[in-house]
Amino acid sequence: MNLQTTGEEANYARYLSAAEKLQPVVRDVVKDDWAFILASWKKSARESDPWVPSYRYFDFAEAEISTYRNRGARFRVASDPEDSNFIWGWACSEAGVLHYVYVRTSSREQGVAGQLVADAGLKQPVTCTHWTEWATKIAHKRPGALVFAPDRKKK
Repeated sequence: MNLQTTGEEANYARYLSAAEKLQPVVRDVVKDDWAFILASWKKSARESDPWVPSYRYFDFAEAEISTYRNRGARFRVASDPEDSNFIWGWACSEAGVLHYVYVRTSSREQGVAGQLVADAGLKQPVTCTHWTEWATKIAHKRPGALVFAPDRKKK
């Protein structure tokens, strides 16, 4: 199929230029956001801890996230400006520490995580309590930008 004849090429070009300029609305979490936050945190962090048996990992992760919520850690969401229910990413932080930041695969490397970190008021080097493949990628791209401090998980 020829993309020019169907108009798909023009749509794709519009999509690319919009994608390069993601400007989410960073807002507080609402009740309907929690299912996505919990599922995305547990699934994405699971990939960083493959040696922990699943039956233990998911219970532990659920308890850890609940602990952050109960002690008042700040959760913020980056949502689509045209549909506040569509979450591009979210972050959990407290007391100058980034516990976790998650960005949808389709929205990565477009500044969403940076906006969430800036919204949290965190300056470089950013102290992180969790370390994922993306943290490793960022650390290689920007040496000194992140500091891994798992001991800061506890207040």
